[in-house]
Formats: sequence, C-alpha cells, structure tokens
Amino acid sequence: MFQKKGQFTIFIILGLVLLIIVGFVLFVLRDTGDLDLNEIKSLDTSLDSVNSYVKSCLESTAIGGLSYVGRHGGYYNLDNVPSTGTLPYNTAYYFNLGNNVMPSMATVENELASYIDDNLFFCLENFAFFRSQGLDVSIGEIKSIVSLQDNVIVNLEMPLDVERNGVKNSLDSFVVTVDTRLKALFDSAVVLTAVQVNDPENICMSCIFSEASKNGFVIELSNMGDDTVVISMMDEVSEEYLIYANRYVTI
Repeated sequence: MFQKKGQFTIFIILGLVLLIIVGFVLFVLRDTGDLDLNEIKSLDTSLDSVNSYVKSCLESTAIGGLSYVGRHGGYYNLDNVPSTGTLPYNTAYYFNLGNNVMPSMATVENELASYIDDNLFFCLENFAFFRSQGLDVSIGEIKSIVSLQDNVIVNLEMPLDVERNGVKNSLDSFVVTVDTRLKALFDSAVVLTAVQVNDPENICMSCIFSEASKNGFVIELSNMGDDTVVISMMDEVSEEYLIYANRYVTI
C-alpha cells in the first residue's frame, strides 16, 4: 500500500516538473515571436555567411592597401610628407637633401590601417546582398590595427548587429592574415637609405645590386629632374612594389 502511494507521489512530482518545462518552452516561444528551429538555424547560417563575407572583404582590402602604400613609399596620405608630388611617381622621399626622412614601420602599419578603414566599406557594399535576403545589418565604427611582419595581420573592430524576424545577434571583431613581402622590401630600403646618408653625394650601385641579389628583388632607378631619383623595388615572387625617392643637393 505504502509502495503504491510512493509511486503515485513520484508520478505527481514528475508531472509537475513536466508541466513547468512545457510552460517555460511555451513562454519562450511566445516571447520570441513563435520562432521555429529552422528560423534559428537560418540565422546561425546567415551569421556564418556574414562573418565569412567580412573576412573576405577585409583580406581583399588589405591586399589593395599593401599595393597602394607600397607604391607611395609606405604612405596612404602624402599631404604632410616630403614627396615628389608629380607623376609618374607620386611617392615619398626617404633621403631628402642629406637627411633620412623614412617613415617608421609603425607609421607604415598605421597608414595601411587607415587605408583599410577608409576603403573596406566599398567592398562590403553596405551588405546589400544580405539585406536583399531579409537580414537587417547595422554597422558600427570601423577601426583596424595592422601588424606587418613576414605577413600582415589585420585585426578589425567593427560592431555588427544582424537581425531577422526579431532575432538579433552580433559580431564585432574579425582577423585575417595576408602574405606579403612589403616588410622585406622596406628593410632593404632601410639599408640603402642608411648607406645614402653616409655618402650623400653618390649612389652606391654595388649596394643596390647586393640587396637585389640577396632578397630576390628587381631594383630600378629613374631620374625625375636634376635632383631626384626614384627607386622602384619589386619582389620577383609576389610582384609587390616599394617605390620611394631620393632628393640630392645640386650645385
């Protein structure tokens, strides 16, 4: 008799627990607009797609930035920098009337980050494709940090709110790594500029040949007027460029 009462009590407790669970599930479903699992899975898939899309654009923009700053002496903006200011080579001076005016590596990294911050939006196209699929995407401030070594690592902070059918989720940080030889090119320019400062009236052709041979670069010199020589350095494998200029005192 007592055994039957005990079993009956257990069934009552289990029934109450089940009732509470069912009630909670119904409350959650009502609170989220009666969403089903397919909608939730669809949102997750969309988030993955948005994440991949941003990373693809970030990589593409970083590659474009490496090419751009490389061809302008490591700069994105030459407004306040000693530069040739004319075509066909609008680039920065590294040696200017006896002085070493090269940018630091930190400056080059910041210039590349500025390029990415200003140009990423054009690749993203305001997420027009995703909006056409029913996603509402809100974009926060774009801010990237670049580390340039044997490759370039870009850390992007860009808050995104992605919403569909009342379900909202967020993404805020993205990281990509891109192969580059820009730092190797820059390091050779450091060597050659130091040599130039030590001998400001002459161009050390053997030094240029040595740097080119040692690193697999093609280095060309071009005259721009009577006082300026443009040094164009290209990595033979990646075909990346670093272009800069030297300006000499004329007598």
